[in-house]
Amino acid sequence: MAATIELERVPAQLQDWATLNDTGSGTPYLDTNQVDISSEVSCLLHINMCQDNTNAIATSAFCIVWGKSGANDEDWHEICRREYGTTACTEIDVSTGADSGDVSMACDATNFDYAMIGQKVFVSEKGTATNSFVATVIDWTDTVNEIWLLDGAASDITNTAHVDKIYCTTAAPFGAVAEWNIRVPEECYAAKVSFHNPDADAVYLCRVRYSLITDYTSA
Repeated sequence: MAATIELERVPAQLQDWATLNDTGSGTPYLDTNQVDISSEVSCLLHINMCQDNTNAIATSAFCIVWGKSGANDEDWHEICRREYGTTACTEIDVSTGADSGDVSMACDATNFDYAMIGQKVFVSEKGTATNSFVATVIDWTDTVNEIWLLDGAASDITNTAHVDKIYCTTAAPFGAVAEWNIRVPEECYAAKVSFHNPDADAVYLCRVRYSLITDYTSA
């Protein structure tokens, strides 16, 4: 009987949701910590970049994925870069918040009809950025101004003072949320991601998670 090969996987987070400011109000770049993959089989980075306001985007933000070829800082080399684009967001006000796992969110009527079925949206918890999450709209009803989410809310949205927002676009079903899955070459010793925002007005929240295959097991 042939042996069964099982992959030993380890999911983790390299950077929680962090603000990527515009060039006028803060630091317009982010540089994550590195993930050491020198003794791992493989690494897949899961990258999110989401606009966190509704300002026009004149110049696209972007991220760079870096791989390390040795032990020194000068050993970082660019693997690839990805652009967010220039399609700006509109926003829908969250009216009552949500609990983790809720499949529906009550919203105000303004811009409600822009939440297209199948669209990825960014739910921004303004009080605690790390409670924000990406969701996929599976249905909505304008009779009670309610949006239904695939898989439900990923965290509690307290909606203090009714300031939390759902960001989506009016032009494309995926414009509000940029997601990239980047495989790091196994020859690299480490990996990291940097985010860059050359725009004067747009602000983003960025997050990086990763999956490691640490070993193969013969069962």
